[in-house]
Amino acid sequence: MEIVRAKREEYQKIQRFLEDAYGHFHNFFPLSYPQGWKEENTQFENIYLIKEKGEILSLVRIFPLSLVQNGIEIKVGGIGAVSTSFYHRGKGYMSILMEKAIKDMEEQGYQISVLWGDRHRYKNFGYEVGGKEIELIISRRGLDKCNVGSVKAKRYLGQDEVLLKIIESYNSHLFRKKREREEFYMIYKKIGVLTYYAEEGKSFAYVSFRSGKEGVSVEEFGGEPELILRILRFLSERFATQQFILIFPDYSLIPQPFIKAMSFWREKPNCMVKIIDLKATLERYARTIENEFPEGEITLQIKGKKPVTLKKEGDRLLIEEREGENLILLDEIDMAKLLFSSPEWFNLPDKIKRIVKIVFPLKLFIWPFDHI
Repeated sequence: MEIVRAKREEYQKIQRFLEDAYGHFHNFFPLSYPQGWKEENTQFENIYLIKEKGEILSLVRIFPLSLVQNGIEIKVGGIGAVSTSFYHRGKGYMSILMEKAIKDMEEQGYQISVLWGDRHRYKNFGYEVGGKEIELIISRRGLDKCNVGSVKAKRYLGQDEVLLKIIESYNSHLFRKKREREEFYMIYKKIGVLTYYAEEGKSFAYVSFRSGKEGVSVEEFGGEPELILRILRFLSERFATQQFILIFPDYSLIPQPFIKAMSFWREKPNCMVKIIDLKATLERYARTIENEFPEGEITLQIKGKKPVTLKKEGDRLLIEEREGENLILLDEIDMAKLLFSSPEWFNLPDKIKRIVKIVFPLKLFIWPFDHI
């Protein structure tokens, strides 16, 4: 058995391995996730393999993500394609590769890591459910009640001039992944994805979606809010759809026309998150929390690691690697829960709880097209 990084000449072998491990059809990954799995987009240095006599037995991959979260940029290591051959499961190979990937993310300066998967499996590696998305269910009846009329929407079929407007609309979101132009082009041409757009005067909007049992799941949208709703009205007629599911990073970012039109809403986590570097994570988020941070200080410490103290001095939030007042000592799973889920999970002294309820949770949101 050997632990190695993948090589370009192993691309086809990797694809066949993944298809067999997941039970997917031929070329599932480059067809379903072209921005990450087409050969020219595959970062082989971030693919970790366990091999024996030339045969791939297990695989884990890091997907570097540069996330913009309400004006700040975070270096995030996405974990994906975690897989082990059916005949070699139960031998601890996944754990070996996950620990190797986490160690490398620590050395390479990532602040946090995210993934999507079974909570009970990935808690073993310090991941916990976190982030937030607000699901709005907008029905055809709701659109009718709000007198939302249809618009003559058109299908996006790769036109460059339309793509530029989609990119501009996407980049206006406060929460997003930084994407190259070629990524946009590949995302909207993925299998199973339909994208429609509309223009009226200087207004532009687009909606990308997949059809499912619960209705149309809108993977992404952007542009003028009322025009988005009119595209939904068009789609309800075009595809005989009764309801749409849209997501937002925060209640404060839901435009009033959507609030009026929605039938109901629900809140749920966005991903699973692991804190790679506590101090660096807090430093990245400092600009988003320093205005709300009250007088006083708190110290956060992950068991077995150095404490980090947050203290307000004037208008500045100081973040220092030292033990200060109001220590909160947690294991890494609970620290992820405190920072990215809710302080309400914890029975803290009133003085400390008053501070953490103002500051946490930190906002974290990733659009479905950027899931791994």
